[in-house]
Amino acid sequence: MNKLTIPQIWIISGVLSAIIALTLWFTINDPKNKEIATQDTRYKDRQSVADRKPMADKGYKDALVKVAAAKADWGRYERRFMPTINISNLYTAWQQIQKEQLYVLGPKLDKFIRADKGVQIVQANYSLYSPPDDPNQSNSPLFADNKGAVTVSGNFDAILRHVERWNNFDRLVLVTGFSLQGNSPRLLGSYNFQVFEFTQGDKAGPTFPAASGGAGGGMGGGAMGMGGGMPPGMMSGSLSGSGMPPMAGGGAPSGAGAAGTAGPGGGAPLD
Repeated sequence: MNKLTIPQIWIISGVLSAIIALTLWFTINDPKNKEIATQDTRYKDRQSVADRKPMADKGYKDALVKVAAAKADWGRYERRFMPTINISNLYTAWQQIQKEQLYVLGPKLDKFIRADKGVQIVQANYSLYSPPDDPNQSNSPLFADNKGAVTVSGNFDAILRHVERWNNFDRLVLVTGFSLQGNSPRLLGSYNFQVFEFTQGDKAGPTFPAASGGAGGGMGGGAMGMGGGMPPGMMSGSLSGSGMPPMAGGGAPSGAGAAGTAGPGGGAPLD
């Protein structure tokens, strides 16, 4: 019993060899198996991403179409309601602001308010943002005028139509604070309005070098013939009664209305 036969020795040796071989095999190949499993997982993950790529590409193309449509819609809206103030050239933008605020917007407001014959204008006051003296101050995405105040007299339907008319004005106008007073059929309707003007240009042009010398030179007030007596700054207009006053000052075209009296500042550009 104490002696092993040769067959037993061979069997034991074979078993030990098999154990050693298996141990060596797992020792050598286990890291490789783990790496294979890791790479297989990565492959499956990337394959999942690749499978979603056609859908992502389609979504991207659809988004480009929507962006183009939105830009086209905004372009039509911009041409309908915004003056041309392109900040890609700050000096040109400054000139465009001067023209809009000194000669265009005031007469437009005056003419538009006067044109409604369905109501009587009891009072209409508005103030326009004074153009900057420095062309570099034209670099703003938005210019907002101070609020104007209007009171009209008429029947209920006529006053509502008067307020809704602002949707037809060729500038972007926000009407707020609408109220009615009195007894039908003669009512008083009061409201505030504010004009907003967005500038154009994706990127502002270079700084205008002559701005340090005061490029504007007093463009905001009496120096341009837009009124007198008050310091340069905010231009304003006022209409009242059935016999509205003529244009104050000589800056705007003849018959343009009561815009143009210079007044103190306000209505700064919004960043």
